[in-house]
Amino acid sequence: MNKTINISLGNIFFHVDEHAFYKLERYLKDIKAYLANEESRDEIIQDIELRIAELFNELRENPTQVIRMYHVDEMIKIMGNPEDYQIDDQAPPKEKSKQDRQLYRDIDNQYIAGVSSGLAHYFSIDPLWARILFIIIGVSTLGTTVLVYIILWILIPPALTTAEKLAMRGEKINVSNIEKKVKENYEKFTNKFGDIDYEKYKEETQKSVEKASKGFVNFCSQFLDVILKILGLVFTIIGGLSLFSLIIALFSYTSMGLFEGLIIFDLPHNGMGVPHWFFASVIFIISAVPLFYLLILGLKLLIKNLKNLGSAFHIIVLTLWFAALITLIFLGARKSLNKPEEFKFVQLKETSYSAQDTLVVKMIQDFRYNENAMQSSHLKLTHDANDQEIATGSMIKFDFKSSDQQKVSIRIEKTIKTFNRKKAKEINDALNYQLSTDEKQLGFSNYYSIDPKYREADVQVRISIILPQQIHLTVKDNTSPYLSASKSPNTLKINHKEELIKLHKSNLKCISCNLKIENSGLKEEIEPRKDSLL
Repeated sequence: MNKTINISLGNIFFHVDEHAFYKLERYLKDIKAYLANEESRDEIIQDIELRIAELFNELRENPTQVIRMYHVDEMIKIMGNPEDYQIDDQAPPKEKSKQDRQLYRDIDNQYIAGVSSGLAHYFSIDPLWARILFIIIGVSTLGTTVLVYIILWILIPPALTTAEKLAMRGEKINVSNIEKKVKENYEKFTNKFGDIDYEKYKEETQKSVEKASKGFVNFCSQFLDVILKILGLVFTIIGGLSLFSLIIALFSYTSMGLFEGLIIFDLPHNGMGVPHWFFASVIFIISAVPLFYLLILGLKLLIKNLKNLGSAFHIIVLTLWFAALITLIFLGARKSLNKPEEFKFVQLKETSYSAQDTLVVKMIQDFRYNENAMQSSHLKLTHDANDQEIATGSMIKFDFKSSDQQKVSIRIEKTIKTFNRKKAKEINDALNYQLSTDEKQLGFSNYYSIDPKYREADVQVRISIILPQQIHLTVKDNTSPYLSASKSPNTLKINHKEELIKLHKSNLKCISCNLKIENSGLKEEIEPRKDSLL
């Protein structure tokens, strides 16, 4: 039994019988000897090996079948012996039969993908006529052939190897034709590049590289310029809008100008020993200077040759900013070392309302002093109806509590932050908060007022309405912003405003809600009866 040898041809593995291997080896050695003087010998041998691999792959029945002697004989019969072929340029070309041709894309003679040229080889016509035909059909069918061309591009494989190029032209794929085809391609290559003036092309290449480098630098410069313009626009918008917002906030906080009634936020100036307008100005300077320079940077990126503000201006602005920063640090340190205390002053007011009454609770809204029901412990300066200067605040919270007493009472708790009780009592005595108890209604003012000299005071007012059991009451919807979220055990949660509510066993029950549901159900029951009578 003969041994088998594993070989690789054209990246395909074969199991070859020992005798067949020796014959194949002699055959390839003869071809190499025959092509010993050819400059393109390596390319020719490579293509021949690829063709032999294709033939062996076709002749065997499965990948594991051993290549035997008769396979090698059949291959040599197709490929021919090297000594049987002598390429004679004067010999007439052999006739190409259409049956032997295979359809490939001719990528050596392509304008787009080589489809037209490949079809021209298959049907033995000039590639020019194939292209003209494609154009004529494309125009007449309004571009339908474009889709057909793309489909053929995908379906038809390209002719890559020499064997595939020979099969595309209908030529026999043997040693002679492979040799001839490779030599033609090699001669085209050498003719194309043999007479090149390398010095000239080197100089042109250097110029092209320099031109490309300059183009790339110009592109990068233009791209960077666009990015900087975009950043300039973003910086200008952010800086400008932020500065505008800070100015509005400053006017709001210091109660000046048109924005007297607008309060955006509270600042922790209390306990620092400085007027609130001074503290607001310090915060404004610290925030505005960086935003101002952001705006200037954005304008410089957008506008070339923007006039400089001058070194003296920058020195003044930066000195002012550092002074404000040091002031803020000093004030913060002083506040942390001298924290104000909270002093509470409680007033309990009895009313004539009993459990048999129906009580209405509402806020008395004075839009002159508190337009938006916004709550703030910051006191702002304004004028009353007699054009007298006063300071007003709106940090008001109230809640409802249940008790076993027979009358409704009101607990008013004023919380004042200051450094000593004497000062706190002085502020409490000057603080004015109004409420009304007319016609079974409890009305609470939406602001409190005080003498302007106490405008730096930090004041909060908490009102508790203490209700007896079984009392009925209605809470108006305008109380919502002032209701406290206190979690104390006897604090009542108001879930139904504008409804009739009853206090029963320390729980509030909506009476009118049940009546509405019952009336709605009664209506649903009555209407079907009318239909049945009809």
